[in-house]
Parts: sequence; C-alpha cells; structure tokens
Amino acid sequence: MKRFLTITLFLTVSAIAANAQCDTEAVTAAYERFTANYKATTPEKKKLANDAGTEYLSKFGECPGDYEKKIAAYIRDWQTTYKNWHEQYEARRIESECTNAVDKTPAHAFEKCRPYIAKDPDNLRGYLLLSLAGFKSAKTADKATKAEAVKAMRKSLEMIKAGKTVDPWVFGGNKEEAVSTLEFFSASLTIDTEPTEAAAAMLRLAHSNSSYNKDPNTYYYLARSLHNGEVKKQVAQYNEKCSGATPPAECEGFNDRIEAMIDRVIDAYARAVALSTGKPEHASITTAAKPELVELYKKRHGDSDAGLEKLVAEVLSKPLP
Repeated sequence: MKRFLTITLFLTVSAIAANAQCDTEAVTAAYERFTANYKATTPEKKKLANDAGTEYLSKFGECPGDYEKKIAAYIRDWQTTYKNWHEQYEARRIESECTNAVDKTPAHAFEKCRPYIAKDPDNLRGYLLLSLAGFKSAKTADKATKAEAVKAMRKSLEMIKAGKTVDPWVFGGNKEEAVSTLEFFSASLTIDTEPTEAAAAMLRLAHSNSSYNKDPNTYYYLARSLHNGEVKKQVAQYNEKCSGATPPAECEGFNDRIEAMIDRVIDAYARAVALSTGKPEHASITTAAKPELVELYKKRHGDSDAGLEKLVAEVLSKPLP
C-alpha cells in the first residue's frame, strides 16, 4: 500500500510539472520564435526557424493539449519540407562553388570541386569541369595540378566510354567532340612524361573525323611526342649497343630505323607549319614548329634546306606516315 501511494504521488507530481512546462504562454512564445522566420527565403533565416522548431518539439512536443499537438504536427511537417529544401540548396551551393572556381580561378578548382565530386563520384559533369579547369590553368600549373587534370580527363573518358552522358557537354557540342578534346588535352599534358602514349593519342586524332585532324596543334604535339619518345629511345639504344668498334649484327639497319622515325617527325612538323602559317590564331605554332622543322630537315639533308618549302607546300596532300 505504501509503495502504491509513493508511485501515485510521483505520477501526480510529474503531471503537475508537465502541465507547468506546457504553459500556454511558454508554448506560444516558443511557437512565435519559429513563425518569425519559417517563411523566410534565405538559408540563414530558414535555419533559425528550423532551430526554433527543434527547440519547440524538445520542450512541448509531448504536451497533451490539442493546441500544442497541432503546433507540433505542423512543425514536424515543415521540418520535413525544410530538410528536402536544405539538401537541394546545399547541392546547388556545392555545384556553384565548383563552377565559379572553374570559370574564375581554375587553379583552385581542384580544391573547390572536391565536395561536388565527393557528393556523387559517378558525376561525369564534375570530372568534365575539373578537366576544363586543368586545361585553363595548364600554362601556369605545377606538376601536381597537371597530374590532377590528366587524372580527371582520363576518368571522364573512362566514364563516357562506359556509357555515361551529360547535357550539355562541357567540352564540344557532342560526345565525339568531347572525347576528342579530352584525348587531345590529356595527351598534350603528358608529352614529356608519357611521350609514347601521347604520340599514339595524337596519331588517333590525326586520323579521326574530328576537328583535330586539321588542327596544327595536333601535328605539333605529334612531332614533339615522337621525338621525345621513339627517336630519343632509339638513339639511346643505338649509342648503348652499337657505338663500339665491332657492333653486333643487330645494329645493321639501326641507323636507318632512326632516320625513318626522324622523317616521321619532320612530316608532322611540316603539317603543323602548313596548317598554321598565315593564321594569326596559330602564329605561336608556326613560331615553335618551324625552327624545329628546319633543324631536323637540314640534319637529314646534308645541312641544306633545299626542298623544304616544297615539302611544306605538298605535305597535306599526302597520307600521314
């Protein structure tokens, strides 16, 4: 009997405390803190309303009165809508920070775009934006940033070839141009580190139906990558194996193979010059390619440039070696 009276007394005291907590004046004040910002359009004020709503539910969410129950139900519904709005707002904000960095400060885009990529690792648009940032900052970027750019470009190519699409395409107006552009940029950034792979990519572009088969940059980079890769590699092998007094039999024809490869480099430089000469937008290619062409041509023709002008004039009418 004594225990029953103790429990009854406890429940009575709890009920009195609960009723005191659910005081109409306190409930109304808490609700007004919520309604002060619940229709706001800015994220800061919406958050204030959400915080006020959470506070109301923690204090008065279990109040037994109809008035309190209706308010609690309304706040719960509002918070569900707020959660969806907040998620969409955050997604737009994260994407906007990425795109703004690509547009205005491309060198910092790799840092700014990390949350955008992390939110959806299969987001092709995110990797295409990073690829664009890499291209924009290529001239001033350090090795690490260039490596990040190449990684993004190759990831983009991998996703496109696996069937991923995006609208609109960040590079070019369609899938084919996007693929060609990504291959061109990734190869142009790896000429010094991966010349053989870069040469293969430029050769594919030269044989493609894309705009890059008539772009002097394609042939300039093809010439450089061939020279940095195959020519230097074969020259190093020749010097190692065939420079002695009695070179082995395998050295026969080695020099011919080197000269044939140099002729391919000359052909590529000649195409770059032919496609860029007289075009102001490609003047830098003419300036860079012509001295290299003259030097290599003269080495192959007894220090004479006789026939060089004819080669440049006719090279585009001949098939690519």
